[in-house]
Amino acid sequence: MSSATCARNLLFQLAEEDLADESLKLKVERFAATREIHSVIITNDGKLLFSKKERLMLNGGARTLQNALGLCHMPERLSCFDPLPNNFIIKYFADGYDETKIYHTIGEKFKRVHIDLVLQHHAETERLRKKNRHILSMDTTKLVQDGTVSILDVSRLEQGKKMLQRKCA
Repeated sequence: MSSATCARNLLFQLAEEDLADESLKLKVERFAATREIHSVIITNDGKLLFSKKERLMLNGGARTLQNALGLCHMPERLSCFDPLPNNFIIKYFADGYDETKIYHTIGEKFKRVHIDLVLQHHAETERLRKKNRHILSMDTTKLVQDGTVSILDVSRLEQGKKMLQRKCA
């Protein structure tokens, strides 16, 4: 039995048979237009992601989607990429944008430019996280010697390290 589903971003796995339906793109476009969903991606391996600014309500859950799209099989709701849509983009396009993975898109959110921005932001965040771990694990004198931090930042850095030690203790 299906339960109501309500979220801004919904990710489903479609069956191969449903993905092979030549009218799927048109059905998804109609469904998206009816529900005022401006961003959709369907991947070649059958992942279907709806992204909307407001909440998308499916009263019957996946069954609503199955009926609306005329699918032979009930789509499976996926949660392995939460939070959506950025984690989906980061994990699915881990090696960069690849149009061979994409079956169909609607809207700007899943175009190359946006995907590249999300991936760049993620890479920069990871770089800073790694740098911060390095700074926390090293002696401040060594950090100044190897040029990681400026001598002007030493007192602020020492205060930050002490505050972190107190929080963790």
